Amino acid sequence: RRARECWSQHRSAASYSEMAAALDTKRYDRQIRLWGMETQLRITTTRVLICGVGGLAAEVAKNLVLAGVGHVTLRDAASVTLDDLARGGQFLLSAGDAGKNRAEASLPFLRGLNPSVVVESSVADIREATADELGAFDIVLLFELGLGEAVQLAGLARKARTGVDGHAGSSKRAREAEEVSAAEQRRVHVMAAGAAGLLGWALFDLGEYSFTETSKKKGADGETVSETRPGAISYPPLEEALLQVARAKQPADVAKVLSAHRALNLGEDMRESVRETLRELKLPADTISDVAADTLAPHASPALAPVCAILGGLIGQEVIKVISGKDMPIDNFLALDCVSSAPNGGARVVRLAP
Repeated sequence: RRARECWSQHRSAASYSEMAAALDTKRYDRQIRLWGMETQLRITTTRVLICGVGGLAAEVAKNLVLAGVGHVTLRDAASVTLDDLARGGQFLLSAGDAGKNRAEASLPFLRGLNPSVVVESSVADIREATADELGAFDIVLLFELGLGEAVQLAGLARKARTGVDGHAGSSKRAREAEEVSAAEQRRVHVMAAGAAGLLGWALFDLGEYSFTETSKKKGADGETVSETRPGAISYPPLEEALLQVARAKQPADVAKVLSAHRALNLGEDMRESVRETLRELKLPADTISDVAADTLAPHASPALAPVCAILGGLIGQEVIKVISGKDMPIDNFLALDCVSSAPNGGARVVRLAP
C-alpha cells in the first residue's frame, strides 16, 4: 500500500521531498549510498511488465523486486508443469503449484522478498496485448516468445507512448509528461530475451536513448575529481535489428543462440530450427552446418539455473541503468555462450544496426 501511495503521488506530480519521505530508506540504505536518492526514487516509481514467467524471468523479477522497482506485473497464460518444477531455474514455484497459473503461483515468493513493491499478475496471453496495455508500463520484458511475436509486441510498445513518428502523443499521458522533468519523459522500453540449455540472448529496443557517464580523474592539484559526460544511442526496432545480423562480425554466434531458443519454445528438431532461424535472419543457409546444428541439439531444453542467474543478473543490471539514465546500456544484442571456449564463449555484446 505504501508503494501504491508513492506511485500515486508521483503520477500527480508530488514533490521530491514528499517522495523521499515516503521511501523506506533503511531498506534501501546500501543502494542509496551506491547510486543516490534520485535514482532510488526513479526505481520505486517505475512500472515493469514481465511476460513469460520461466526460469530466466524468475531471476529478473527477483532482482528487480529486491532493488525496489515500484510496480512489477507478471503476465503468463501458461500453467505450472513438471518441467517448471524439476528444471529450468524457476525457483519461485513449489511442488504444490503444479497445474496453477505460472504468474499467479509466482506471486507469494516475490511479495515476500520486498513488501514495499507492488507485485501483481495477469493470466492473459501476452500475444493478445494491446498498445494501451503495454503503454501502462515503463519497461516491458519479453521472455519465451518467438522472434516474430517479440517483434510484433515491441512494435506495439514503441507506439504506446509515442506516435508512429516517435513523438509524444496527445491525450492525458502526454499532459502528465509535461508535469515532470525532461529526464522523466521516457518512452516504453523493450527488452526481449531467452535462455536454452547453456545458451542465452537478450535484445534491447530503447529508441533514442540518452544517458550520462561519470568517470574519475586526477585534477591539477592531485585530487580525484568526477567528470560527468552526456551520451546518446539510437536503438533500432527489434525487427530492423534482426535484419542486420548479416553485418555482424560473427553472425553465426547470434544465429546459434536464437536457433536454440526457437527449438526449445517450438519443440522443433534443431536442424529445422537452424534453417528457419537463418531464413528469418536473411543469412546464407551454410552459416551453420548440419554438423554444427547437431552439436546444438542438447541445448533445446530449459536453461540450467546458473545460466538463468547469469543472464538474469545482466538483464536486471541493464533495467536499472535504463531507469536511472546513468551509464551506457548494452547496445544492443547480448549473446551468452556457456559452452564454447574463448574468444567465442562467455557473454558478448554485438551491435545490430544499419
